[in-house]
Amino acid sequence: MIQAEELTKEYRHFTAVKQLSFAAEAGRVTGFLGPNGAGKTTTISMILGLAEPDGGQALVAGKPFRRLGNPATAVGAVLDGGAFHDGRSARASLRASCAAAGLPASRAGEVLETVGLSDAPDRRVGKYSLGMRQRLSLAQALLGDPQVLILDEPANGLDPEGIVWLRKALRRLAHEEGKTVFVSSHILAEMQATVDTVVVIAEGQLVSEFAVGELAGGRTVIARANQADRLADAVERGGGKAVRSGEQLSISGLNADRVGEIALEAGVALSALGIEQQDLEQRYMELTAGKGR
Repeated sequence: MIQAEELTKEYRHFTAVKQLSFAAEAGRVTGFLGPNGAGKTTTISMILGLAEPDGGQALVAGKPFRRLGNPATAVGAVLDGGAFHDGRSARASLRASCAAAGLPASRAGEVLETVGLSDAPDRRVGKYSLGMRQRLSLAQALLGDPQVLILDEPANGLDPEGIVWLRKALRRLAHEEGKTVFVSSHILAEMQATVDTVVVIAEGQLVSEFAVGELAGGRTVIARANQADRLADAVERGGGKAVRSGEQLSISGLNADRVGEIALEAGVALSALGIEQQDLEQRYMELTAGKGR
């Protein structure tokens, strides 16, 4: 598990992260979302011991990162798809990492196969595409077979086939191998298809934390009528909540059949009545509106 407990990080002119608390559980893929400047990179840096909190603490498997015996066997991170020497081969790069972490050199070949690079192990990294570098970064993160994976924008540079591969790989690592997978990304549609839980931050603070499965029940009834104000009043009296935009009402708390009955009882003619399924992008935009830095 990853735990953030009242994490705070201050710089000279602003507070990047303020009393941020959340948890990412084993066996689940947790998405970490927020606008640019929300504090995501600073938070990840504190989790990985690259930045010192000014308040609170970040724990991995119950310990601060710097107190882990051999971090490579506890945590794997993908932070920069280009952080390899261009003149070295993929295999040589991974073997060097194995030597530094005290791991057998054979792990290099194993993880290259895992990420689908077994056909180009001796090609220089400088000849790799951005998508191949992303796969190589994931291979390096997996070297020590860590229980926790932290990935920052892992889908950058991947083609559609690579994105589907990544989605399946992350879900397998979490659901079948029981790992804690923590992913930061701006590709919201792909996040909805990949993650189990979402942590949303803005302006350095927690905005919301919820299971993606909740979105399946996030249905909004859409009704249009010339007498929108009259319908909105009737809906409110009937126990629903209505938000008006011109002649259109977005109604929550009632199903479409009940809204139709209320309109009939109120003598309001409807020009349209339907259901809008809420998705992650819509929820995210609602939560972060006006909160970018």
